[in-house]
Amino acid sequence: MGRRVLVVFCAIIFLCMGCGSSDSGTGTDTGQTDDPGQTDDPGQTEDPGQTDDPGQTEDPGQTEDPGQTEDPGQTEDPGQTEDPGQTDDPGQTEDPGQTDDPGTAEDPGCIPDCEGKLCGDDDGCEGVCIVDTCGDGGECTNMVCDATEGCISVPVFDSTACGDGGVCVTGLCCIPDCENKDCGTDGCLNLCGSCDDGQSCTPDGLCEDPPPQADATGCSDGTREGFLDVGGFPFLAACGGAWDVPGIHHTGPDGPEPACDRQAGNTGENAAGAGCNVEDLCGVGWHVCLGKDDVQIRNEGGCTGIMDGAQSPAFFLARISSTGAFNCAPDTIGDPTSSNDLFGCGDLGCPATQETCAPLTLGSHDRCKSLKNKPTTNCACSWNAEETEVSCTPNSGGCGWCDPLDYWNVFLGVDHPDVWDCGTNTTQEANYVVKTDTSQGGVLCCKDEF
Repeated sequence: MGRRVLVVFCAIIFLCMGCGSSDSGTGTDTGQTDDPGQTDDPGQTEDPGQTDDPGQTEDPGQTEDPGQTEDPGQTEDPGQTEDPGQTDDPGQTEDPGQTDDPGTAEDPGCIPDCEGKLCGDDDGCEGVCIVDTCGDGGECTNMVCDATEGCISVPVFDSTACGDGGVCVTGLCCIPDCENKDCGTDGCLNLCGSCDDGQSCTPDGLCEDPPPQADATGCSDGTREGFLDVGGFPFLAACGGAWDVPGIHHTGPDGPEPACDRQAGNTGENAAGAGCNVEDLCGVGWHVCLGKDDVQIRNEGGCTGIMDGAQSPAFFLARISSTGAFNCAPDTIGDPTSSNDLFGCGDLGCPATQETCAPLTLGSHDRCKSLKNKPTTNCACSWNAEETEVSCTPNSGGCGWCDPLDYWNVFLGVDHPDVWDCGTNTTQEANYVVKTDTSQGGVLCCKDEF
């Protein structure tokens, strides 16, 4: 199009120049008056480079600049809008070098090696091998691998069945044993049975009735003849009665044993004491006092108070004798160590040597003669002139310095028969003594538990 316009334009100029040449006048200078280069300069009047410049009129780089109109680096910058290094930075959020550092927590450089090794062996990585090399154990145990001790035996639950009718107990198979048993353990944590209310189970597994309660009075017949105040003397009693089984020492495997089921005593079913010994005078839970110490610990005053309100004369013996000269031997615990004379409390007899016998106060003398009439053939007793005191002569042989029955016959005005019989041996009174009547005393009874 531009080229055609230019050709037309040049043709017009050419025609104009031709018309000027046929003009013969001088008033018009064709070089100055109609200068085609200035009047109609095609380079200025219609510059095709400017009028229809395709590079300016429709410049694709400016009219629709893809780098500015939709700049993908700014409008949606993936480095800022969603920066994977900050928003979800795998190097910080879950750093495999710190969270699970194989070089620290589990060093991949040390691989445990337990092939062919036993439980508890070194695995080569400062640990031990936990491998199943322990076997099954016994009936009542399981063998397991322990990290520090190696193979150990672990008991199965108690009462797990084992063997022929057995049960497991602390890792061992236990066979229950209830043969001839009514109660008690079967030896395997279970019971063979139980007893009725009030009964108790013996070590042999038999039920038995409880022993009778200790008699409060301390005497088998329920009555005291000395230390009458039970509240004042709760652990020591003086019990009167008779017995015909000789001696004061009657000890079985379990201690002193009665002979007639405690039926003796002055008001007992067997008052005559037939077949009874000294223990039959004491009640259940009591025993004939073993000696001076046994009496002392049950009554601080010893014999003091024994005859308060009691019937005189009376002598109450303990299971103690002497080696002679009225010196008391130690308490009889187990087999007796002496048998000479009798010692106890009351108001009938001779004074005992207090240095060795206290708190016991009285002795029997040879053949118990100070407990009888006529300790000597010439013993005689009478009131003094003022009738305030009874005295006996001679002062020997169990007469004058003692208070035998002769003394009490005068003092009370009543004759008393001889009821104490200690035989004829002057050094064996403790082995031969019997008492034929309930009067004139009996024994001292000490409570077993107090």
